[in-house]
This record gives sequence, C-alpha cells and structure tokens, in this order.
Amino acid sequence: MKTTCFSIRNVALATLVAIAVPNVASAENLADRLREAKWDHVIGTWVDEDSGGEAFQLAFAWKFEDQLIEVTSKYEDRESVALMGINGKSRNVFHMGADNQGGSVRGNWNVEENGDAVLKAEYTLADGKEGEMSIRFQRVDTDTTVMKIETTEPIEVRLVRK
Repeated sequence: MKTTCFSIRNVALATLVAIAVPNVASAENLADRLREAKWDHVIGTWVDEDSGGEAFQLAFAWKFEDQLIEVTSKYEDRESVALMGINGKSRNVFHMGADNQGGSVRGNWNVEENGDAVLKAEYTLADGKEGEMSIRFQRVDTDTTVMKIETTEPIEVRLVRK
C-alpha cells in the first residue's frame, strides 16, 4: 500500500513540477500574440453603433491576465460566454463557449495578411442542429471595428468602443 501512495505522490509531484517549470515553447502568451497581430486594443466593451448597445454588446476581458480572455455577448434574448486562449500543443488561439439557450461553439482565431481577425468555428444549437461560421473583425481604428458574421445569412455590425 505504501508503494501505491508513494507512486501516486511522485506522479502528482512530477506533474506539478512539469507545469510550474518555465518552458521555452510556452513563453509566448495570448497577450503577446494579440500585440504581434496589432489586436491588443480589442480588450474592452464594444457596442453596435446604431443603438449604442441596445441591440448588441460584445466584451473581451482578461480572465487570467495575458493568458485567457473571457468573451461575453448579448444579442436580443441570447447571451453567450466564451473563453479564448492558446492551445499548449498546437499553439492555435482557441475559442470555446456556450449560450443561455443551450448552444455551443468552438473554433480557432487567425489574423489574415490584411489584418482581419477571423474566428472559424463550428456550432451546435440546443436542438442539435450543427453548422459552421466565420466571424470576421475588420479594424477601422482603435475605437471602431466592423464585425461580419459569415454564414448562410451574413450579418454585418459596426462596433464602437463603449
């Protein structure tokens, strides 16, 4: 019995050390990636320009500084929460979330050569219907961006910083 406890303790300790020891591959964090892509200004609350946020709100806030962003949105009767971070193995910027109606989304962010930030995602609605979409963010200036939801019925919203 002592051998088992000792083995479990050693595995747990080795795991903690592996996580805690700095790793060159993990030196780049999400904040670094946003700065490199010139999208670090995205942190904050954004609202649709037409209604001043009555119709649509989107917020990006650090959940764990420099590592993980919480993305929240409100549109009509739908609210969603998602997390955005870096996958330790693939180094892709992931996005995963859910909404108040039972839907879920997961995907990856990329910044294209023209500077647009694009989320390519798969979603599942509460009724089980699945689909794919792209959400494109085109920066106009530090306080204005255009969001284009590229699905079968595209939606374009001009967002301003609140």
